[in-house]
Amino acid sequence: MRISRNFAGTELTVSSHHPALIVPFEDLPALVVVNLTRLVCMFLQPLRDVVGPVVPTSGHRSLELNAAVGATGERHPLGLAADFYTPRRAAIEVFMLLAGGQTHATFDRLCLYPRQNRMHVDLGPVEDGRPRRLFYIDRGQGWKPIGELEASVLLA
Repeated sequence: MRISRNFAGTELTVSSHHPALIVPFEDLPALVVVNLTRLVCMFLQPLRDVVGPVVPTSGHRSLELNAAVGATGERHPLGLAADFYTPRRAAIEVFMLLAGGQTHATFDRLCLYPRQNRMHVDLGPVEDGRPRRLFYIDRGQGWKPIGELEASVLLA
């Protein structure tokens, strides 16, 4: 199923490390499909429109897959999160574009993994209201929060 002009649902149900634990897109609960659609329409597609290809490396995770990769949060299992990279641009450059508000992409939390040249994004549930636009950086010791203005200073 195509979610937007550049993203199919199957791109958001991937795992290179534990393919046996993937739940096929067509078997996901309706709420998860709605959440993944929001994630694509509010963040992934608007980002792709500005920076070119965006490659999800993880989107929805079953509870078993989430545990297998060592994650404890609930946003991936609910379809509210994705890990991704941009093959034509460095993650740090894309992070700075997003921190500077130079895209129409909407998000709740954005985390940069500079050593891995990738990012994590998530949305809150609809009932949480307007996304918070929180920024984090992982320097190998977990997520460290940084302010929107700090992002460009820390990464310059």
